[in-house]
Amino acid sequence: MTMLAAFPAVSSVLIPREVRGLGAQEIAELVFSSPDVGANTTLEFFSDEQFGALSRVSDLLMPPMNGRPGALDARVPEFLDFLIGASPDDRQHVYREGVDGLNGRARMQFGSPYADIAPGQAESMLSPLGEPWTYRGPEDPVALFLVTAKADVRTATQNSLEWDQAAEAQGGNPRRGQYWSAID
Repeated sequence: MTMLAAFPAVSSVLIPREVRGLGAQEIAELVFSSPDVGANTTLEFFSDEQFGALSRVSDLLMPPMNGRPGALDARVPEFLDFLIGASPDDRQHVYREGVDGLNGRARMQFGSPYADIAPGQAESMLSPLGEPWTYRGPEDPVALFLVTAKADVRTATQNSLEWDQAAEAQGGNPRRGQYWSAID
């Protein structure tokens, strides 16, 4: 109780005198930045090769368009590394088996992991996404990964701070804080 009574007195001391009399619209908005903006992200779940494949898939599935950022601009692979690492085992299995299968097929067909093959080759390996939808989903682990990743990459990109900032810059309505931000 005494803490609540003391708080208004302390807050008036900590707020500069020139700001105390301003209305809510006149006070500058605080801008926060993510620690990931200025720091290198450490992979928690994927190996470097798996992360390379995920990054390449993310870029192909959600490239920048119409002034909006793509998955790489929104750091979606880094977010998915965090998200999948904290996900249930079955979801982790879909991603691990999928990126490993994609890398294995790329090596077999083109002699390099998925992240290192030519653009046309990488796009051709996304052909399972053109298969008709079924209720049960694909049985092939690579196809299942691609279908799952497509939804996750799109959702993560469109719910990122970068997407929100682009919307505001284009005159749209920003969501103001309704985006994901990886935290440690």
